[in-house]
Amino acid sequence: MNELQKSFAGAARISTTATPQTTAGGRSALTPNLAFGKTGNHIWIIASYADVADGAIYSGVLACGAYQPELFDFCEEIGDIMADWAQGWGRAANHGVWAAIYWLPPHWSGGRW
Repeated sequence: MNELQKSFAGAARISTTATPQTTAGGRSALTPNLAFGKTGNHIWIIASYADVADGAIYSGVLACGAYQPELFDFCEEIGDIMADWAQGWGRAANHGVWAAIYWLPPHWSGGRW
């Protein structure tokens, strides 16, 4: 995580959520579920299909709303669209969805990866 933050050289704030997962050996490990962040003109959310299946996409929606409270409804709509895109993919974790939400003027772009 620190390496990812450093790679943006202070131009963006990077955040992730994590949930514990148990391995076969009974040890617990944290794995990233969702990436989101803010740059000078937009907020971005990246989620694997497994993240969306787990409901983690809404952590990104909440972060988006925290970064730009006046756009919360817009952020929520984008989160719903991303969740719709992930329908039927189950926990296929090697691909997912992304969105960038811009505030001047409010618009967005996104897709699958």
